[in-house]
Amino acid sequence: MHPSNRIAVVQFDPQLGKVRENISKVEALTAQLQPGSVDLLCFPEMAFTGYCFASFSDIRPFLEDSIDGETSRFCCSIAKRLRCHVICGYPEKLSGYSESRQSDDLAANSAILISPEGKLLSNYRKSNLFEFDKPWAEAGNGFTTLDLPAPLGRTVIAICMDLNPFPPAEWTSSGGPFEVAEHIRGTNADTLIFLCNWLDSGEDPDCEWDTRTLQYWVARLKPLWDEEYDTDLSTDRVRTVIICNRTGLEQGVLFAGTSVVFRMSRRDGPEIVGMMKRKTEGARIWTT
Repeated sequence: MHPSNRIAVVQFDPQLGKVRENISKVEALTAQLQPGSVDLLCFPEMAFTGYCFASFSDIRPFLEDSIDGETSRFCCSIAKRLRCHVICGYPEKLSGYSESRQSDDLAANSAILISPEGKLLSNYRKSNLFEFDKPWAEAGNGFTTLDLPAPLGRTVIAICMDLNPFPPAEWTSSGGPFEVAEHIRGTNADTLIFLCNWLDSGEDPDCEWDTRTLQYWVARLKPLWDEEYDTDLSTDRVRTVIICNRTGLEQGVLFAGTSVVFRMSRRDGPEIVGMMKRKTEGARIWTT
């Protein structure tokens, strides 16, 4: 990794179904970012629509095209303004037929990656669906790996539940499986971008950070920093892990915040570069 990889993470509390209002909030939160000051700007999973939709009919009015939706237009604009890569989650409108719903209505929980020139580089679809996704979303076909210009390098994109074990696997901290981490190792990737609507653990609610959730994220990525899994690589190999989560309460569901950037290596373990608090709304820049 290049020593000056500048990562901007936006954590905020989007309001369900209020797309324009959420974009306006983010415009205010990112107004202080200057052109050329960051290499990558990250927004959470389904950043501008909110998340807790109960049915396909509820989310239908908010489905977007990957090229010309509200999310893509905003991301293209801010990418060109800041001259950086931008990644953001959104609910994608698809065409086709759903066997599970016996319907021509198709959608996916997706993430777009935009170039500094405002061009769509990738459209990733969440592969491991959470309970809030299943009423409306089709699963993707696996993680996306991209070769991006330095300092980002080879990059893997994943969304929230992708970090959990894929059914029917049962995970243990010692034996795994570690699907995302093993994919990163198998593709020799430098960077993981992980967009979330991760629920608060409910533990130690007076703590400013959700440490239980933080510990779980680290444990699920164990092959990236534990020598037991990485004996074939140099102790100097460092990977960047970016976890961009939302905060706030939606439909009675509390989210964990605690967005974080790690450096992970055998030599230093999982090292926190920067982290936001449970309830913080804002944009932060950290350099790896």
